Amino acid sequence: MKAEGNLVDFVYDTRFGDIPSSALETVKRQVLAVLGTTIAGATADGCEAAVRLYKELAGKEEATILVSARLALRGVTGPRNFLDEIYGYFHLYGKGLFTGKAKMSELGTRWDLLKLVFKKYPSCALTAGSTEVMLKLIAEEALEARGHTPLDREIVMGSGKEYLRRTDIAPGFPGNEPTRKDHEERFRDCVEFAGMPIQMENAKKVASMVEIIETLEDIQSIIPLLISKDGSQEER
Repeated sequence: MKAEGNLVDFVYDTRFGDIPSSALETVKRQVLAVLGTTIAGATADGCEAAVRLYKELAGKEEATILVSARLALRGVTGPRNFLDEIYGYFHLYGKGLFTGKAKMSELGTRWDLLKLVFKKYPSCALTAGSTEVMLKLIAEEALEARGHTPLDREIVMGSGKEYLRRTDIAPGFPGNEPTRKDHEERFRDCVEFAGMPIQMENAKKVASMVEIIETLEDIQSIIPLLISKDGSQEER
């Protein structure tokens, strides 16, 4: 279990100061994105049922990490070679394309976290490019939001006039990453869209706290700010 041992050693030995500032900033953007979409979608179809399910799971003793730890103390553990062996992660999910040795050698030097894609628009990320050029064209030409037909990156008006716009990298993808301002604006959009929105003053506090999340004494201090003004904590 050399790969597993290397992974454990890396996690144990790594200190906060070892994490690149770029990776930390990406985590903050991700936290803000998760909080925003959670607020926006909290009342969507199926979400309330999911919340009830997870509340039930959290109440089951066998679902707690404490029970897992107690079992481990008594020798009841999971597979030791969970990375490299035949039923390990690299074989089953990595399809044998890489090995533990290769991956472990990159720990602390390669941060794939920096390649995360952030969706700028509430649609499939693969449509981000066409959505971006259409919205820019509407803004540039003062076009109506209706009356045009998108075709790939070509927009044909009812009059027959054609517009062609190109974008090399869709917004949100590596190379065209959203700025901090973009992330904050999307967070505000999520709050405003929510069926049970939180107070905008609280939304600003949440965004500010996420920016200094590594200095918070208790991250749970964010939770009360996520409670809707129209619902109690129990309802949320």
